[in-house]
Amino acid sequence: MGPAQAIKSCFMSYVTFSGHASRSEFWWFWGTTAVVLCACSIVGLDSLGSLVWLGTILPILAVAWRRMHDSSRSGALLLLPAATMFVSIYVALFAALGPISERLAKLPITPETTLREMQELQTKALEGIEFGSSLPFSPLALAVFSAGALWMIYFLTRPSDPHPNRCDPPPSEVAP
Repeated sequence: MGPAQAIKSCFMSYVTFSGHASRSEFWWFWGTTAVVLCACSIVGLDSLGSLVWLGTILPILAVAWRRMHDSSRSGALLLLPAATMFVSIYVALFAALGPISERLAKLPITPETTLREMQELQTKALEGIEFGSSLPFSPLALAVFSAGALWMIYFLTRPSDPHPNRCDPPPSEVAP
């Protein structure tokens, strides 16, 4: 399957998560989308790049899901790297908010305090807090996310499984 066929196939099955997708279909569509997004960024058309991203995120997810089915794996495995990223952001956010909330809770704010006085008190309370040092789990989360992403790339590059599998019937039994 060539690039034009892959793009047409992916847009024809815009949000179809059942069935199979060949390696060439997935990689041509993903690669073409990546090149277009990079070109938009290099040329300075970031708003166009955002529109391209919004228009292709569901087809990319759907073709990757079908690609996982084609190699006899569940498409839900694609969500693991994203889940680790969300967990790491959650942990990092609350690790950073710990020292901040302790200092803000000690501020002498009364009903008579003006907005300007509150801003000055908050600015003084937050001085000296280094946000980078309060993220102890970030390297571990990055390592877990990277390992998950490499694992997914490995699965997406596996050859098709010609035998019936637990996800869907084999491609030879699916009508075009």
